[in-house]
Amino acid sequence: MLEEYLAGHAALGDRSMGARGYLATSSSLPFFSTRFQNILPRDSREMTIAQTIQNYFEVTKPRIVALLVFTAVGGMVVAGGKNIFTWAFSLIATAVALGAAGANAITGYLDRDIDAVMSRTKDRPLPTRRISPAKKALYYGLSLCALSLTLSAAVMHACILSSGASPEACLC
Repeated sequence: MLEEYLAGHAALGDRSMGARGYLATSSSLPFFSTRFQNILPRDSREMTIAQTIQNYFEVTKPRIVALLVFTAVGGMVVAGGKNIFTWAFSLIATAVALGAAGANAITGYLDRDIDAVMSRTKDRPLPTRRISPAKKALYYGLSLCALSLTLSAAVMHACILSSGASPEACLC
C-alpha cells in the first residue's frame, strides 16, 4: 500500500514523495530516506572498537551534558553551601551526567530521520549509520537513564540512612 502511494506521487511529478524523496519506503531502514542510502559511509560492522566507542560517545552529545552537569553542580553548591557531603555531591553529579547522556541518545534515536535531511546534523552517528541498527542507540540511552535513576536512588537512600534525616539534609 505504501509503495502504491509513493508511486502515485512519483507519477504526478511530486519528487518529495517519490521513491527517491524524503519519505521512507519499505526498505530495511524505516524512517530513513532512500535518497541518502547510496552516499552513506561504511557500515557499523566495519568499525574498530575505538570508532564504535567514539560514536556512542558522540550520540550522547557531551558538550550538552557538560552544560547540564555544570548547572546541576551550581544548584547544589548554592543550595548546600559549606554543608555538602562530597561523596553524595560527586555521585549525584555523575547521575545527572548519565541521565543527560541517556536523554540525548534517546533524542538522537527519535530524530534520526530529521537529522538525515538537515545539513547541520546529517553527519551524526545515527543518520550516517555509524551506529546500526539504530535501536542500539535507543537501548544505550535507556540503559544510561536506568543507571542514572538507580545511582540517584542509591545515593538518596544512603544519605537518609547515614544522616537519619530527609534527603535534603544530604545535599544541604
